[in-house]
Amino acid sequence: MATVIRLVIVLFSLVDSCLSDSQVPNCVDTRRTLRCVIHSNCPSKLIVEGMRCPSGRTCCRIDRPNPYLPKRILPELPLRGRSLLDEEVEGAAKTDEPISLDDDRIIFPNEFAKRMQDPSSFRRRDEHFTFSDEERLFSTTMRKNNVAESVRKSVKYCREYTKLTIDVGYVSPLMSKLVPLRYEMENCEPSISPLVVGGSNTSIAEFPHMVALGYNRTGDLDYLCGGTLISDQFVLTAAHCILTKWGPPLVVHMGATKLHTKRAKLVSVKEMYIHPDYRAPACYNDIALVKLARTLKLTPKLRPACLPNEETTANHLNKVAVATGWGRTGVGREASITLLKVPLKIMDTNKCGDFYAADIPTPNLPKGLNSDMICAIGNTDSYEDTCQGDSGGPLQSYLPDNRCMLQVFGITSFGKSCGAGVPGVYTKVASYLSWIEDIVWP
Repeated sequence: MATVIRLVIVLFSLVDSCLSDSQVPNCVDTRRTLRCVIHSNCPSKLIVEGMRCPSGRTCCRIDRPNPYLPKRILPELPLRGRSLLDEEVEGAAKTDEPISLDDDRIIFPNEFAKRMQDPSSFRRRDEHFTFSDEERLFSTTMRKNNVAESVRKSVKYCREYTKLTIDVGYVSPLMSKLVPLRYEMENCEPSISPLVVGGSNTSIAEFPHMVALGYNRTGDLDYLCGGTLISDQFVLTAAHCILTKWGPPLVVHMGATKLHTKRAKLVSVKEMYIHPDYRAPACYNDIALVKLARTLKLTPKLRPACLPNEETTANHLNKVAVATGWGRTGVGREASITLLKVPLKIMDTNKCGDFYAADIPTPNLPKGLNSDMICAIGNTDSYEDTCQGDSGGPLQSYLPDNRCMLQVFGITSFGKSCGAGVPGVYTKVASYLSWIEDIVWP
């Protein structure tokens, strides 16, 4: 029986006090010949003494370097610029260099923020609008409103994006003098229902809005955060994915489920917008927008996700959503180069707060969890969760009236550890609709 890969999507944003420095795994070398393995799987002559691994594992020297993650060479261009890449990057090449993953180190964004660039160097929109009930979207079926001005911009564009999932055809009537009959048919990958228990591979047609953010990490291009395409020029992600110790993201990977592939499109980053109320190390308002250097040509396999509305977000409680990303498949394991999906159940924020009681008050959660956050937990029997590598990625569900269109209602923000039966916390997108619309569709 094939081993079921359990998706645990990477958060850059978890507790920085989970492990002391003396406990952090350091089983890595420049040739990538060291690996943390189950003790019984490592011959005694290959055990490396003095190197640390997660509990139950031993640092073992393998016969050959691990070629699991390929390497991208960054173009010799300045870190910041109007456009770093016009079209696509050349194909991937294998690397002998290590990619340190700090296997068990789970931290909040503040550790990155300590070394981040001056936040004032990024554009911020200082206004954060609150909106009344009259301004909100009223219907989960997106019914037409008699007053066009009352329909949110995000709803109007969602309708346009939905057209990319519809095939239009005509049927000739039996009587030749009659006008041909027009019909519409949804054209997309089958809906994820029921969801696969445990992480499983995806196709790009399932999640055509899923992107990865690439960073300049010691001269190599590494994908360390996820994001959601929400228009032909904007990506939704987490604020702590902008303020990292490696600087801001340089490129956005899209149009493919595998990283480091020639099939993917790589588009450079033009501008970034961090929510004006985000203040690291606190994890509140962990939301940001990335503007692409060029406008995309949308297709059925490269199209935005819809934004949510307050009513559908409220109705998600106790229902199953899906998280996607290229994160680690488990504690002590390497990140996946293939996009994975995992089902998560939405849980009450108050109950979720019990899991984080020990972190309140701390600089990360000085006021505890709030209504601008969503909690989701995986199957506790198989310890599904989101883990390190896909902060900023979407928590999503299908629109009630369209099995082809997904709406992103959460952004992967932080958690306590990978796959430990503890809920992860996601930024609630519905709380920031006006801020998003003001930037994306001014």
